[in-house]
Amino acid sequence: MNFLKAIKKTTLKTHADSVLHFFKMMDVEMINDLLDSDRTFQNFPKDKFILKLDFAFHQFKTAGDTSLHLFAGSCGGDDCSNFKCTGFSFVGNHSGCFMNLIFDIEKGIVCDIYECHFFKKNAGGNLGAKKIFIDSNM
Repeated sequence: MNFLKAIKKTTLKTHADSVLHFFKMMDVEMINDLLDSDRTFQNFPKDKFILKLDFAFHQFKTAGDTSLHLFAGSCGGDDCSNFKCTGFSFVGNHSGCFMNLIFDIEKGIVCDIYECHFFKKNAGGNLGAKKIFIDSNM
């Protein structure tokens, strides 16, 4: 499905809304189409980031998830350079597995995405037992 067809079926207003929507759907092809190829994500070239993200989504799907719930939050690491940067916890709809990501959004456009090890959700209960990583070396 191309982006124009997908966007007509939703009420997404910004680039960031679209990226978050397709994260929740674990649709790596649409995320690939939306992200800027000239940018890096989590310090990886976009194509490598997409491969790692696809593997992370595969882990959710293997655990039985068909979509991800989204909970807003921010980095809670006092000593972290990303302290108070905003992001989202993505939690599997069946497994409870989760992934915490900071989204650098400027004027409605996603400029960077990276994992957060000190993430604190604003609301929504406890995180699941298994954390899924985009970069397993972290």
